[in-house]
Amino acid sequence: MLARLLGATDAVARLGLAALLAVVAWTVISRAAYGLTGGAAELMLPGSIELASHALMITIMAALPRAAVGGLVRVEIFAARLPARLGRALERVWAAGFGLFAAIVAMLLADEGRLQWNRGDATQDLALPLGAVTGWAAVAAALVAVAALLHALARGRRDMHP
Repeated sequence: MLARLLGATDAVARLGLAALLAVVAWTVISRAAYGLTGGAAELMLPGSIELASHALMITIMAALPRAAVGGLVRVEIFAARLPARLGRALERVWAAGFGLFAAIVAMLLADEGRLQWNRGDATQDLALPLGAVTGWAAVAAALVAVAALLHALARGRRDMHP
């Protein structure tokens, strides 16, 4: 189950990164064309900064479940000196704590997203519903929580790293 979750979030992170790169590349090319033609070629993407920031958020939030499972910071000098059993126990506690933190963040983001949706808040440039943007972040944070908690529960097994 954890491997399938990570596969799905990895795919979303890759799509977000591709979108971010496409927006940045198009912006650079269109600004160059605008400058070279003296303003005759107006190919700029409306709301490109907003699009890039949303693509970056999608990329980061979708990549966090992978980080929760295998990319969190470890102090190897300290961890190498611990007995293996204690090291695994501490890693389980850390993963569970991280999962709990992500669950709290998900709940707070979901509450904020509902408020934004009910008020009809929209993004500045593209007028996207801000509740949907915050709602995506809440779903992504919930997936981080699920991945971290599944990882914490799997720490004693050999197949803990998908």
